[in-house]
Amino acid sequence: MGKKKSKKSRKTPEELAAEEENNKRYHEIGLEVMSLASTRWCTLHLKCTINVHLFFTVHVPVNETRLANIYDRIASRHGNSISDLTMYKDQVYESNVVAPLTATMAELGFQGTPEGDPSTYPEYDILYDFKPRQTKCPLLLSNPYNAYDYGAVFDAEDKSNSTSKKLGRSGSGKM
Repeated sequence: MGKKKSKKSRKTPEELAAEEENNKRYHEIGLEVMSLASTRWCTLHLKCTINVHLFFTVHVPVNETRLANIYDRIASRHGNSISDLTMYKDQVYESNVVAPLTATMAELGFQGTPEGDPSTYPEYDILYDFKPRQTKCPLLLSNPYNAYDYGAVFDAEDKSNSTSKKLGRSGSGKM
């Protein structure tokens, strides 16, 4: 039994370069597919334009989170007592309005990084403005600053005490 001589096919340098280029391209495509398959996250800083103290942060997956989910988070943060919520990306300009509610964060241009340490997630500001919900409830419509008008209460007590003294009654109730 003799050894068979194998013929090695000799490739030209152009063919070798083309093969290397294809391998690089397929490797890059493989990496891109793997990165797309993993969940990508971002950090959203939700800021109210009316009051600077109404500020909170959420970490969300960009491909799975819809703008409606962010809308619900903001509304629940305000006790679901708001309406006509308008959200803006980065600054309050008509051109920066974020819509429609059915769009995912990725569809709206938000980028993310693979799940991991939240400090590595890209950060975005979403500013929001709203109107209070319209209601006919008298308790909610009352002015909270006049609800406890202590001056009127104390003046009424002073008047009743002075009337009692004029009539000869004592305030202690003893006779």
